[in-house]
Amino acid sequence: MACSTCDHTMHNLGVDGSPVFWCPRCGTIKYDSHHLEDHVECPNLIERLHDFTRLGDMSKQQIEQWQRLGIEEAINCREDLS
Repeated sequence: MACSTCDHTMHNLGVDGSPVFWCPRCGTIKYDSHHLEDHVECPNLIERLHDFTRLGDMSKQQIEQWQRLGIEEAINCREDLS
């Protein structure tokens, strides 16, 4: 299953017989229930990084480091990067 935050493959942690999926790249958790709507929890840090990118005050060098460190791909789905 692909992560809704970064499109990485999520891992099934299988807590108490209920499927619980975790993304090792960004930390998003998805509780998959047959009786309730699926619940997705995105880490607060991801939301804060999205807010930071909206400021638009990063230099070219900072943007290159951001990309080199993999931060951009960890907080955005691939279709958002194009």
